[in-house]
Amino acid sequence: MTLTPSTLSRGLALALLVQISPVQAEPWAEKTYNPKPDSEDIVLPMPCEGSMVFRRVEIPVSGPLDDIPITLGEDGGEWGFVEHSYPTFIAGSFTEPQKNKGRYYLMAKYELTALQYQALTSGSCPAPSRKLSVPETSISWFDAVNLADKYNQWLRTNALDKLPKEDGNPGFFTPTDRS
Repeated sequence: MTLTPSTLSRGLALALLVQISPVQAEPWAEKTYNPKPDSEDIVLPMPCEGSMVFRRVEIPVSGPLDDIPITLGEDGGEWGFVEHSYPTFIAGSFTEPQKNKGRYYLMAKYELTALQYQALTSGSCPAPSRKLSVPETSISWFDAVNLADKYNQWLRTNALDKLPKEDGNPGFFTPTDRS
């Protein structure tokens, strides 16, 4: 190969890219993502050797197409002018035949932390720290929906075997009840 200015610049760019690529991250300590572990926790992996903890929310229904009516939102109060209550329905996505308790869905046990947010959104792996253990609060509703979608895609690509299954098919999480 002859060294020309263009091949030299491409070679330097490649070397720089290799040099600044993230090193394999160390697994997060459990206290980072689950400060109060419980035997019923469902822990799913995240990028950067992280994890997120979920809990079952049982829905007392008997069939796969059953649902129950609920009311979301709130009337009155400080936010009454922008938020109102509305009727909707809920049904779990998964069953566990051994327990025969109806259906369930998964809800995060803790608020999304800044560390978890960065693990899903930044191009490199953040180092766990006390500063990043606080809830991520500066995102919009649309950001949250997009983040849930990104996490779903990551799970389906990188941890399909860890997801709950329904009729042998790996599950997924919908970012919103109105999707």
